[in-house]
Amino acid sequence: MPILNGRSVVITCRGILKDTFTGREATKDSLTITTSFMAVSEDECTISLPKETPCHSIIATTRVFAVSYIDDHLKRFIVDNAKHLRDYVDAFEHLNIPKGECSAIDSCMLTEADICLECEVHKELDIGKATVFAAKILHTHEKCQKSR
Repeated sequence: MPILNGRSVVITCRGILKDTFTGREATKDSLTITTSFMAVSEDECTISLPKETPCHSIIATTRVFAVSYIDDHLKRFIVDNAKHLRDYVDAFEHLNIPKGECSAIDSCMLTEADICLECEVHKELDIGKATVFAAKILHTHEKCQKSR
């Protein structure tokens, strides 16, 4: 698995989110940028997410997520606009970011990512205000392979 130096990492996931105002629940796609990603081996990785994020609650429940390597332009767009997201909205619809479907897990992925890893959680470690999720990499999408 190639590691792309200088790329940021976005975690994407799909799960049920609750509108804190109306109390309604709906399946939504969510995303978060993380600096706490590590490829442990060719088929294992870890991420650390703050407990208050929608992605944390979704991943703790669904046990799956996708990791996308993105360029700085897309990272700046997400950072500048995601701070206005409410916890219960579909991040992709709100930000108008193109998404694709993962093939090995029930989640979405960023179609503009250079590499996307589909992951299944096999272990959690509570570290106070965050959780470390250890996961098996089930499938890898590389942008260069799609264009061939």
